[in-house]
Amino acid sequence: MGTRVTHFNYYGWFDGTNNYVYITLCSFDSSKAKEEYKKIIKESYDYAINNPLVFSDYMFRKTSSIWMDPIFDVLYFTGFNRIKNSFVSDFLYYGSGKQLLKILSDIYQSAIYLLCLARLIELFRNIKETKIEELLLYIIIYGGFLFHLFWEASSRYTLPYFFISIMCAAEGLHFVYNSSLNKRVKS
Repeated sequence: MGTRVTHFNYYGWFDGTNNYVYITLCSFDSSKAKEEYKKIIKESYDYAINNPLVFSDYMFRKTSSIWMDPIFDVLYFTGFNRIKNSFVSDFLYYGSGKQLLKILSDIYQSAIYLLCLARLIELFRNIKETKIEELLLYIIIYGGFLFHLFWEASSRYTLPYFFISIMCAAEGLHFVYNSSLNKRVKS
């Protein structure tokens, strides 16, 4: 499912394939289902190898749908949308609050990512003085990024990495602040 390029509308998101194979196609027989899953995986990889541009587009769309969702599917999974005629649901799900929340969350998420990048650039500029412990959080984020290239897509899975990114962004903010302070002192 995570790399099933033939299902373009889902881009790695849950598409019901596992339920269809295990329940409908294999009648709850796990050994049959295992063989079917192997066929599906092979078909997906063969398709990707024979259509690299299509696969690249698919992976770009999958990755951006996971990592660039500033709300992390929270509105969908909280269930507030099932509560009709309440101020919160009307505002967040059907009213202007939904767009406002998306815009503010986009700005916040972008700022976090940019500050992480600033700190990472600083660490690599001084790589000889950088300790492995300083890179550990970035290694966790990058490892999660690589893992989710192949796993089922859902932006809620990236939420733990975003919390880690907030810590990295705090260091990035400290670096940006000190850099701008040093420039002011020198001039």
